[in-house]
Amino acid sequence: MHISKLILSFLLILTLAYSCRKVDNNNNNDNNNIETLNIPDGFLFETTVEHDITVILPTTINFANLRGRVDIFSDYPDAGGLLLASSSIDEDGKARFLLRVPTYTERLFVESISGSAWVELNGNNTKNGGFVIDFNADVSLLPPSDTLVEEKSAAFRKNYEAQQAHPYLKQRAVVNLIENGNFSVNDFGAISDWSSPMNTDGRWHITSTLGTNHAKQHTQNNQTMMRITPSPARYGGVAQLVPANPGDLITISADIRSNGHSLNTSWLFLIARNANGESFYFYSLQTYPPNQWVNRSFAATMPPGTVAVQVLLWNHIYGGRIDYTNVVVTGPVSDSDGDGVDDELDDYPNDPLRAFDVYYPNI
Repeated sequence: MHISKLILSFLLILTLAYSCRKVDNNNNNDNNNIETLNIPDGFLFETTVEHDITVILPTTINFANLRGRVDIFSDYPDAGGLLLASSSIDEDGKARFLLRVPTYTERLFVESISGSAWVELNGNNTKNGGFVIDFNADVSLLPPSDTLVEEKSAAFRKNYEAQQAHPYLKQRAVVNLIENGNFSVNDFGAISDWSSPMNTDGRWHITSTLGTNHAKQHTQNNQTMMRITPSPARYGGVAQLVPANPGDLITISADIRSNGHSLNTSWLFLIARNANGESFYFYSLQTYPPNQWVNRSFAATMPPGTVAVQVLLWNHIYGGRIDYTNVVVTGPVSDSDGDGVDDELDDYPNDPLRAFDVYYPNI
């Protein structure tokens, strides 16, 4: 019995000695050393990333006294996209954002007074470490042309398609300056060419190169539209005249689609006319319409001497057709509190110190 107690005491002492052993913090076991962990390439410990985004508005807009608004959404607003940030536009026509978003975010949706576009966060629209969306890309100051359109390079068309605007137009209480914007009234006038004299009569006038044989009202699935088909001249358009004054900000928006030929080209024109009815300043947005509806829009400040604006839907068409509907022309800007932000875009239209809520830090 005495021997058993001695053995039991010896085992107890060994157990206590082992359990009290000092842990060696300098153990070089690779499995416990974070510096030797095999971390896959591209793995990030952060769950968010910061992006520098610059939005450049067209030079057709004079921002000396205007502070338009640019919004950035997580997705299409009509698809549940969240408003991440808003910013006013500076005198140089730029808005800059510093956004922190989840690392899995692949693209962001930009909405401005001159249209909408995607910021492809994995794309190549970068400059000096940031992302740049330039709405000047397809805007021109040249008059309508009746010469053949050269095919654009594959790289150009790929980049253009990536920036193609979604058929989304912010729902605002706007007054449409033109009439019959959805072409539901089958009543059209005629002019010889885009430069012909016109009256402000609320009618669309078809150029003689198209005539009613190649530009006419069309109805599909209860939706009315203007359908343009190839004429022997392969170019032409429809136009309407609206009153305007120098300094007015005029915007144009239209749903466009095409089918039949890769060279089919559309232009939305805003053409300033003087007191003699002469066209003297031109603003246009070029589009290669896809075979589904897209909304295209831009804005321009009317130059000195303007008494009217000709809204022209100009086309070079080689096959198939080009369709237009939901043409909306707005202006001039109404700014009740004088803060430079249009009432339609101002969350506080009667407060000169506030224009909108900043939902996310931006520069």
